[in-house]
Amino acid sequence: LHIETAPPAVVSTTSTTPEPPLAVPPPSFSSSLPDPRPTPQAITSTTAINHRFNLPKLHLATFTGDELQWLCFTDQFNAAIDTDSSLAPVAKLQYLMSQLSGEAAQIVRGLPLTNNSYQEAWQLLRNRYGRPELLINAYTRAIIDIKAPTNDVGSLKRFHDKLEMLIRGLNALGHSENSDSRMLVSIIKQKLPHEIRTQMYRELNTSDVNITQLMAALLKEINAKCAVDFSTNMFDEFIQETS
Repeated sequence: LHIETAPPAVVSTTSTTPEPPLAVPPPSFSSSLPDPRPTPQAITSTTAINHRFNLPKLHLATFTGDELQWLCFTDQFNAAIDTDSSLAPVAKLQYLMSQLSGEAAQIVRGLPLTNNSYQEAWQLLRNRYGRPELLINAYTRAIIDIKAPTNDVGSLKRFHDKLEMLIRGLNALGHSENSDSRMLVSIIKQKLPHEIRTQMYRELNTSDVNITQLMAALLKEINAKCAVDFSTNMFDEFIQETS
């Protein structure tokens, strides 16, 4: 019995590389898509929203009648309240009265809450606290009464910063370098520790200096002491760690 069979299938051993997938073109952004940048209308709308909602309140300093605080108080109040054109004078008057206490509050007490009273209140305050000669005397007296520092860096820094604040006040009043400056320089130098004063004379090579030169020399000595103290502390810590 003869049975015919089909020839075996030939399996190809040749590997075929799959065709790469078709590249998908990136999407084209046409002008019909929205522009992510804010439009002028959106900016205007956002600004209006910010004005409509309550933003954090600005806490102004309270003026008690201290002449040394007058310049700072008036600068802050003018920037935050007085120059605000959206506020009526009577509203500004209410803000002003709320920021006064002690003697200063008594000066404007009893003024009617009217638009005209706002300028009247300021005039009363300026007559009492805003006179240049009164302020100059107050700053000069504060420099004379300032506590003399020790040779400690922290004490010298506090002395320098207090002096710097008082001298800025005199500069704002146009009283920086005049006939009284020599007297103030002499007073400040006598308050300094002998070691600091001697070193400053050595650096300046003269004893005839103005306030600006004196303050610059004092700051230089403070920075030098800070550097020496830092190096000393680092060395002490190193000795402790290695011992």
